[in-house]
Amino acid sequence: MPQVHLSPEVIARIINGGQRAIIYPIANDKFRVGKSISVREPWIMVDNRVIYRADKTNWVGHDWKPSIHMREEMIRLHLTPHYMEQVRMSKLTDEEIIKLGYKDRLIMEREWNLSLTKKKRPILGAKFDPLIWYMEFDIIVLDKQ
Repeated sequence: MPQVHLSPEVIARIINGGQRAIIYPIANDKFRVGKSISVREPWIMVDNRVIYRADKTNWVGHDWKPSIHMREEMIRLHLTPHYMEQVRMSKLTDEEIIKLGYKDRLIMEREWNLSLTKKKRPILGAKFDPLIWYMEFDIIVLDKQ
């Protein structure tokens, strides 16, 4: 099953219904309409329970585990794309940007840049107008508590 790593802010917006689409670098060509995508996210174990960073904004000082280390059985969020396209970031419409959970393009581009490692910013940064996946999806949230 294809996987994506999303920031806690994006995950919280998806779960709360404020975001109905994501953008993701083109590097992954395993995405397909109707094929479920697992979402990995930062987490910690507390009293033998998984705590997801997207659910807890006030857990300062904890040693959050990066999403890359999340085991399959801990994944609670799955997205099933019902529309997707490859597009240059500059070609996203205002309507698509709103579905991504942003009020405007500048805020979207700022969050995109912050989501990239310093090594990837010179290649995939917004000012380089990267080719990306734009995906609108249905959501499945599994109760892992």
